[in-house]
Amino acid sequence: MSRLDGQVVVVTGGAGDGIGRGISSEVVKAGAKLVILDMDGVRATRLVTELGAERASAIEVDVSSESALAGAFEQIARKHRQLNVLVNSAGIGLIRAPHQATLAEFARLLAVDLQGAWLCCKYALPFMLKQKTGAIVNIGSVHGMATMPG
Repeated sequence: MSRLDGQVVVVTGGAGDGIGRGISSEVVKAGAKLVILDMDGVRATRLVTELGAERASAIEVDVSSESALAGAFEQIARKHRQLNVLVNSAGIGLIRAPHQATLAEFARLLAVDLQGAWLCCKYALPFMLKQKTGAIVNIGSVHGMATMPG
């Protein structure tokens, strides 16, 4: 028996080419039922096929949209009736110097990276409070400790 057998794990940005995809793959290997929340529905569906539809599913959603997230978490509640782990790994980059970026670009970055994580916590916590257990993992960028030009 694996440590995640019987657990439902939601991974935001779980179909991306980086951390989210790696976490998604490991979660399935560890025995959990995976729900990928990703704004690229085609890529998410392709990953579900790779990982096995009996262990994984995907919901196309923009984590910065509260109404879309509310609907996604309602789907999770109907299908799984539990949520044991939330991994907030969705994120976008803004690789420009602040004086070259637009306010709209910065607002989008905040909406996905910060507001999205907060909203996912908002909708995951009722599951965990009702169950009296759960874990939330918030992934941060390496650029919080070290940066690069631009």
